[in-house]
Amino acid sequence: MVSRIFDVQKGGATIGLDNLMTGENMLRSVRAEAMIEVNGIELPVGGLIGQPIHNYLLPEWLEAMQADPKALKLQCFYWSETEARMSWKKRPEWMPKDLPWPEPGKKLTFEYQEYAALVQSLMSGTVSDLSRKELL
Repeated sequence: MVSRIFDVQKGGATIGLDNLMTGENMLRSVRAEAMIEVNGIELPVGGLIGQPIHNYLLPEWLEAMQADPKALKLQCFYWSETEARMSWKKRPEWMPKDLPWPEPGKKLTFEYQEYAALVQSLMSGTVSDLSRKELL
């Protein structure tokens, strides 16, 4: 069993990941939840910046860390029932007992969105026709 803690106030970031069997903290660095590429531009999704050392995390650092201004920000999140994501044929010879499909539990969905500062940051880093000299 694992416990995962999210900061939903600063744009969406995992700030805790603990093994509940051993008590071990498994999170070393708070960075983007994912990286996506849009039109050749890599964008971080959520995460925080400002961690002074990335091979371990002290809880007292979290308050000073801020959302990445160049990242997509968490817009909302919601819970739902788990759903079958693919068709799956049960193989009784591989299973000790007849397990339910989809697996019981809850699904947590995060929705991220761009915002004006991110768009402005992306626009400032691109070349446009406005910066070119008119030749004719």
